[in-house]
Amino acid sequence: MDYYSKIVEDNYGKLERKVCNKIVLHILFYLFRIENVTVLNKKIRILLKSKDGAKRRINVVSLRRKLLTSGYVFNLKAFLFAVVAYENKVPVKKLAIKYKIRKEDVNLVRFLSNKKLHDSLLEYTYKYKAFSLEDFKHETEWMLKEVDVRTRKFIMRKKKFIMRSFNIDLEDFVNDLMLLGIRGLIMQYPCFESQLHMLNHLKNTIHNRGINFIKYFTRNKRNATGGNRVSYDILIDGLFLPNKEKGTQTISDLAGNNFISNNIGNMENTADLEISVAQLLKSAKTEKRKLMIKLLMGKQDKDFTKWLIGKRICTQAIDNTEFQYRCLGKNKLKKYKQLVFRYLGFSNEKGERLLQKLGEQLA
Repeated sequence: MDYYSKIVEDNYGKLERKVCNKIVLHILFYLFRIENVTVLNKKIRILLKSKDGAKRRINVVSLRRKLLTSGYVFNLKAFLFAVVAYENKVPVKKLAIKYKIRKEDVNLVRFLSNKKLHDSLLEYTYKYKAFSLEDFKHETEWMLKEVDVRTRKFIMRKKKFIMRSFNIDLEDFVNDLMLLGIRGLIMQYPCFESQLHMLNHLKNTIHNRGINFIKYFTRNKRNATGGNRVSYDILIDGLFLPNKEKGTQTISDLAGNNFISNNIGNMENTADLEISVAQLLKSAKTEKRKLMIKLLMGKQDKDFTKWLIGKRICTQAIDNTEFQYRCLGKNKLKKYKQLVFRYLGFSNEKGERLLQKLGEQLA
């Protein structure tokens, strides 16, 4: 049984071969952007009607998710597109080896006998390039490096409050968005007019998926923000949680470690925060100590930004929040912390003692 037929039957159970083949054909239409998701949903529901004509409960979303759980989907798409692009020039068996296609999946070329699918792919060959696996790997590798800083910047500016609310690590967010970006490229293939088009598609996918993350985490039932975006001043992250709780950092752990150690998989169990910013600031008895807490949390401060620029530590193009984000991305939070101490006139030793004292008060 080929890859797509197996996914169909895993999702809907044993089907007549004719029905299964029709569903696979529409899946290929969807994957090659010949039909949109609405048409796919409609066609599958029609094909899976029971004998009495009543519609069964059909989970098309689950099917679509399974289609992209493996990078092998790109192998299959690239293989079928290459078969049409190099028609009568390169043998199918040779292309199957080149694209690392399993024996049972080579038979997917039978669907190219469908005029609609074949003619659509043939039209694509006049506009778009057929990638080898090495080509696609090379393009995605440099593009991921290109968007790495942009992605981290987007997360720190748009989703910092989520990280603090749910104890989610920065790297988890970055990796998830990068993975979704690659899946977006797989879905779009072969429709790339240029490298720039491909890069922009990756950027847009990461941005749009990031916005979807925000909507997901700010639903009322998750109690993160009551359905509204809140400033990260209102909530506090795992840095200030007591050390007794396994899997979190303490306030004295800011010396270069990651902010948060819990991952996205635990998001549902970490919604309730033990300490609020208001409580923490109340524990700080002087204005300097309060400012230290705010700066360590990444609150934007014009005076601190001017001081950093004056010391030639950062340029006019970035503020202290951006500088903190860059330190975070390079695992240099200790450097940022020491600059905060220096700006406030504290020695490193005094600053560490203050952090330790605050941690003890909140434990």
